[in-house]
Amino acid sequence: MTARILLVEDDEDLQEIYVSMLEGGDYQIVQAYDGIDALERLEEAGADLIVLDIILDEMMGDDFYAKIRQDARFAEIPVVVVSALPVERCQQMLASDPTAAFLRKPFGRRQLLEAIGRGLSAR
Repeated sequence: MTARILLVEDDEDLQEIYVSMLEGGDYQIVQAYDGIDALERLEEAGADLIVLDIILDEMMGDDFYAKIRQDARFAEIPVVVVSALPVERCQQMLASDPTAAFLRKPFGRRQLLEAIGRGLSAR
């Protein structure tokens, strides 16, 4: 079964890198470039998992995260947080969600695929 992954990253080059990392997997990638765009895409198409950057234009990743966790339709979607910020910056957000994963940039393909695999299997 194809998993729909919402990829939320404002850097177009990183978007391309993440998409190439996921090629060959059984994934449908839905791309969003900020939190507002991500909310719209989530409303339109849903997602099985979200890969979420924290530093975004328009709406920051942690604000997006808080919004989806307050919405029963999206509250159970696993999230893989990707950020250049130290994990301590995201600690409060991650502590409230045992299914959330954190990958510090830069990371490799294997790390991303493992985090996605864990998130999807937890669902």
